[in-house]
Amino acid sequence: MSARGAKYFEDFEDGESITTASRTLTEADLVNFCSLTGDWNQLHSSEPFARDSHMDQRIFSGPQVFSYAIGLVGRTNIFEGTIKAILGFDDFTFHVPTHPGDTIHVVATVAETSESDTRFADDAGQVTVTYDVRNEDDDTIAVGDVRLLVFKRGETE
Repeated sequence: MSARGAKYFEDFEDGESITTASRTLTEADLVNFCSLTGDWNQLHSSEPFARDSHMDQRIFSGPQVFSYAIGLVGRTNIFEGTIKAILGFDDFTFHVPTHPGDTIHVVATVAETSESDTRFADDAGQVTVTYDVRNEDDDTIAVGDVRLLVFKRGETE
């Protein structure tokens, strides 16, 4: 069953975009992710080390920023109950460091829709969405594609 605002494969159009709500990244977010992943790199966990490094202050790891981007897009409900699978993440690049106190949002743009040749996708099509993660100054901090299998209308209703 899909949620209000969810889209099926047929509902997506190449080039359409959605802008998510924003989220301020906190000290607690940084520490919790380090704890969850075991990534205690000093650029994330030691203010004196980071201050004396090329970064000048602690930074969030790329996977953490990417994870929050996925969550922000998820909050829009466009895939709630209609996503069958995540097929992959392609060419994610990071352009600007993200620090505690920065606020991010995502401009998610449909890059391509296509019939899928995946063996278990007879009831779904592929939707590739470009995630452009931006900070409070609207600078791109990360960008990359997420490939998804999205159910076709009527197949799960």
